[in-house]
Amino acid sequence: EGPSLTITPGVEACCREDGSAKGILLRNITVGESGLLLVVGFGLSPEDDVKAVQIQQLKDEIAWRRAAAAKQGRILQVVAAGDINTRLVLPAGWGSEEVAMPSKEAKTKTVTTRMITKESIDRIGLHLSQKRTRKQMLDWDAAHFEGIATDGNAYAPNPGLSDFRDMFFLMTDWWRDTGAVPDMVTYKRKPWFDRMDAEFIDFVAREHVYDEDGTETVPVATVENLIVTSEELKRSLKAFIRSKCDGHGEKKT
Repeated sequence: EGPSLTITPGVEACCREDGSAKGILLRNITVGESGLLLVVGFGLSPEDDVKAVQIQQLKDEIAWRRAAAAKQGRILQVVAAGDINTRLVLPAGWGSEEVAMPSKEAKTKTVTTRMITKESIDRIGLHLSQKRTRKQMLDWDAAHFEGIATDGNAYAPNPGLSDFRDMFFLMTDWWRDTGAVPDMVTYKRKPWFDRMDAEFIDFVAREHVYDEDGTETVPVATVENLIVTSEELKRSLKAFIRSKCDGHGEKKT
């Protein structure tokens, strides 16, 4: 048996952005006789300057809690999850242009903003679809990028973003430090069957489902009750592509 865990009944909020729901949620879990775990739920602002203030507030909050825990003979550890609103800096050489758009505050007024071109949007799509270039995009992280941005101006990370990197080890840090390829990005997770072609779903359900050891099996359950793993989908997709294409990669007629 492991140490006993006691979860505090309430959730605390801090570091709220003025006039916004963006903020941070906190919850304590006591671990055994000497441990204390602070669970942090992120809802950081997309504005770097505001985010930097939130990060400093959180840094101060953690320091205060760590000192208070030490007085009680406990060691504070912090784990976090949520939306940190990471932004990418589009480097020089990628097309963008200034455009006029309606103001969010007053629809009758217009504001000037910068928008990437259609050509650059297509290039970004290609970058995201390839492992090598997706890996390169880690260097566009606003907390890491230093250089000339697409608007021709020099960019350097807000110091608050650097503090955040020192406080937490993020998934992007793991990809960067280990040389791993980042997973394909998605804004919101959708059911796999809602993102795939109906013909492929039928192929998976009725013909080509694979066990973990690579053995092809035919499901005995109906399509509605079929459960497949990501590995099975990956292998089935390769088989599906082979079934639709000849040896030259051209679609069968």
